[in-house]
Amino acid sequence: MPGADLGAFVRAYLQRVVNERDVTAMDTMVRPDYRGSGGDWPADIASLREFYQGQARLRPDCVVDRKIAEIRVISVVDGGTT
Repeated sequence: MPGADLGAFVRAYLQRVVNERDVTAMDTMVRPDYRGSGGDWPADIASLREFYQGQARLRPDCVVDRKIAEIRVISVVDGGTT
């Protein structure tokens, strides 16, 4: 999503990947050379995809609401993990 502000991008990502369970969105929204870090977070795009697929199976009714997404955007920016 070139040109989109960070908040709009994160909300769109959460809507598609988490709420709609569309892991194909990761093909255009996550860099192919993605490398996660910290704790047990998925280390590469393949394991990130598996993580979201597993979450969809374990928590089929889980939805991230817009207000929570806005709070998360602020914490990501403030945490320096962008």
